[in-house]
Amino acid sequence: MNIFFITILGFFSIYSFSMDNSPQLNVDRPFIRLLNNAQQTDVQLVSRTYKQPSSNLKVTLLSGMHFAKHEFYKQHNEILNQADAVLYEGKGMDKKGFEWENQPIVRKHKKSDFYVVLTKAYNLAHQLDEIDYQKAHFRLADYSFDEACPNPASLLKEIEEFIAELSNKYSQEARDNGNQDGFEYFVNLKIERQRARPLSDIVTEVYKALQNIEEFLQEEASAEQYAKEYTKRNQIVMDKFAELAATFDNSSALHVVIYYGAGHLQYFERQLGEKYGLVFDREEWITALSY
Repeated sequence: MNIFFITILGFFSIYSFSMDNSPQLNVDRPFIRLLNNAQQTDVQLVSRTYKQPSSNLKVTLLSGMHFAKHEFYKQHNEILNQADAVLYEGKGMDKKGFEWENQPIVRKHKKSDFYVVLTKAYNLAHQLDEIDYQKAHFRLADYSFDEACPNPASLLKEIEEFIAELSNKYSQEARDNGNQDGFEYFVNLKIERQRARPLSDIVTEVYKALQNIEEFLQEEASAEQYAKEYTKRNQIVMDKFAELAATFDNSSALHVVIYYGAGHLQYFERQLGEKYGLVFDREEWITALSY
């Protein structure tokens, strides 16, 4: 299965939040849409908030995106900074994971990452550069670094070999073009090749997958991949939410933002309604890309 589609995606409390007579959530509402006008098409993702009628519990489902306009992440930061807690997507993005990412060889390798290449090709921003995931109220709701990378020494060796191979392969072309680093030259080639492809092509592929991510994964992925990329990750989020809910009492207020890929959010919406009695409150559509 194409890892591009997999990565663009993104339980019970000791209190009883279920309400038999609460309004049902409309789970047919999309979390991503295309807005067409005479000049351009906007790709928009939603920030949708739910509340519990009998308390001050509030949850916002915020649709993330790996690459987007700078303004998109500015608006996201405003929402995230107002929350009491943020449950965020990102396999291996815990404290140990950030330490791993800061190694010079890993930072160099990241330049060839598909999403980083996209941001350079289309003059966009990269989510990992725009959002500070190490703030005190941010909590990883995904695989830990140890779970996502059980053998970091082996992975580091693969990265070193990958960079060395490409540095050697493109060394002569790099020198001929005034660039002494063959790997950097390879990355620049990737960026230029991507730039030649219309952004609308990328958007079309993403949008098609996200319109019904559960159905898409069931068709494209093995049962093991589906469980690993969708079912298990969703359960991690709801388990983390249950931990937060267990600390909440009706005399206080709690605002949780679940910051995940749009493909996961319909599942969370259903769970919030069925298990916690949350009902729709409001929404805001935020433009990620325009073409």
